[in-house]
Amino acid sequence: MVAPETRSPSLPSKTKSARQSILQWPQRVRPGRVFSPTDVVLNTISILLVLLIAIYISFLFSFNGRTTKDVPGIASFLRQFSNLSPTAVPILFAYIVGRAIKTFAHWRLHHGERIGKLDLLYGSTTVISTVTTISDYGEFSLLALALVVVWALSPLGAQSALRVLSFRPGREVAFTTVLYFNMSTPFPDTFEGASFGSYSAPIISSFISSISAPNTTKQSSLDSWGNIKVPVLELLPGYKGRTSRDWVSINRIGDGADEITYSSLIGIPVAGVPSSTNSTFTIETSYTNFDCGTLRAVPNVTTAWREMKSDSADCWDNAYSMCMSTMSWGYLATIPFPQGWANASEPRCSDPSPSIREVLYLGWENESNGTYASCSVNTSYVELQVECVGWDCVSTAIRPSLLATNPSPNRTVFDNYCDRKPYTFVYFAYLLNLVSKMQTTRAFDMSMLQGYMYDPNNMLNSTALYSQPGLFNLDTSVFSLRLGQIMNTFWLAMAGSNALYLGHPSNYKALQASVATDEVDLVYFGASNATIFNTVTKVHCNFGWLAPLILSTALMWTAAMVTMVVDLKLRMPKMLMNITTMTRGNPNFGLPPGGGGLPDETRGKIIRNIKVRYGSVEGNDPDDFVVGSCVESGGSVAVARRIPTTAVD
Repeated sequence: MVAPETRSPSLPSKTKSARQSILQWPQRVRPGRVFSPTDVVLNTISILLVLLIAIYISFLFSFNGRTTKDVPGIASFLRQFSNLSPTAVPILFAYIVGRAIKTFAHWRLHHGERIGKLDLLYGSTTVISTVTTISDYGEFSLLALALVVVWALSPLGAQSALRVLSFRPGREVAFTTVLYFNMSTPFPDTFEGASFGSYSAPIISSFISSISAPNTTKQSSLDSWGNIKVPVLELLPGYKGRTSRDWVSINRIGDGADEITYSSLIGIPVAGVPSSTNSTFTIETSYTNFDCGTLRAVPNVTTAWREMKSDSADCWDNAYSMCMSTMSWGYLATIPFPQGWANASEPRCSDPSPSIREVLYLGWENESNGTYASCSVNTSYVELQVECVGWDCVSTAIRPSLLATNPSPNRTVFDNYCDRKPYTFVYFAYLLNLVSKMQTTRAFDMSMLQGYMYDPNNMLNSTALYSQPGLFNLDTSVFSLRLGQIMNTFWLAMAGSNALYLGHPSNYKALQASVATDEVDLVYFGASNATIFNTVTKVHCNFGWLAPLILSTALMWTAAMVTMVVDLKLRMPKMLMNITTMTRGNPNFGLPPGGGGLPDETRGKIIRNIKVRYGSVEGNDPDDFVVGSCVESGGSVAVARRIPTTAVD
């Protein structure tokens, strides 16, 4: 006999409310699928969240190697997602996979499954519960192994989402054009004559400041105004002659660093160098070489001067010397050709292969002795490789110029152009003399120019200059080099004066416009293609970490989709309890008595192979719900029918 239902008028309000809910229980099983709209919403959200991770992965593929400035929005999304992933991905994984495992357990229960397997599934909805369930039940099977592997992807997926992305510095290549002062610029019209007035002041000032600068400045690759200085190629280790096409490295680092000797202490002005990025380019330029023979001490300066005058007699034109100038410290002369004026300016301006030019030097250093030198002069045409970090530029390599259009090396800056006046050398010497011109009561004085040639570090030391010995004591190579530096430095100060002090202009348009209107002297510029290396931040995808991220995402996607499909097709209400617990005191399972004192873990081990089934599976009887029953081979599930309550005496 069935026990009567007990009713108590003193039940708490909550209990009464629960009993009222039971009284409203459906009289028969509702036809169709059993699913909740809430489940549909949650499953949809799960799919969308997994889709967000898939978008993250696709962006990693698509924008790998791209700069953040090109895709700022994408880069921001990737960065924020990566920062949140160690927290968000494990939570999302646990939610989606945990729900999927529970749904799968319901589906297996609906179709009949062993208790051990069901307990394993219901007990494996988190990482810890999976390990605990396997340990407690001793359920070491392929399913248990699969569950362990699945949950191992949770922390691995979180770490991969974080580590798969990094932002690395890189270089982006671009190109631009830089302009630079061309050494083919002719002698300035401003200084053709003696009426240039104060125009000479900035030239003389910049020249003196350059040759008297500290040694650190002289050794720098840039002059005081940021112009690029040109090394003397012939003095660098590795130089193989003018016909060589090899680059000669300019080593400035380490113990084996070269002592860099520059052809001029004023550099080549360059425009268009980027201010904040790295760049590299080459420039075609030139400098004048002086190769002086044996230095000779002359006891009688006047006699030597007469000899020089006689050698250049044909250079006199209407009592005005075009080849020889009297300096405050002596004489400077040039003999364009052994035959003198007959092959001087006019013929040399059009001769493609002129003979070498000779420059004569005579300095009256004291009353008894002077220094005389005869120097061969030619031009070195070079190609200079320059690397810049912003406006900080260094010359890194140099080689003989490969341009077929270069004039003969015997043509120098002192050889005028055919459409210009033939007095280039004398005008140049006259302007140079202003550097050292002085009023003194002494008949013989040395200037700072001789001071530089003897010792560049003491050229402004008046005591050292006063007691300085004659230059004929110098080695000829040292004398030749320093005389060449003086001449090249002064030429650049004079010919490039309109471009030297502009700093770091982006172009020379304003100066070129002034040249076009004859407001300033003629200036030529060369152009070079510069390669710009912008320092950028690039998106980098680590493909080693991408594999576990894809695997965990694919698992979440599959789990979310399976949960959605199964929830829509499942014909049973979901449970939140475990199956072993349901067998306690339940007469429908037909378990023998005596197991009430056993813990669920022990009970579960004992009854693990008993097959149970849950759900309405027999006919169309008007039933409320199925409590459950054991299912053996050939057995059936008993349906718990509604039994009217009767009073028992």
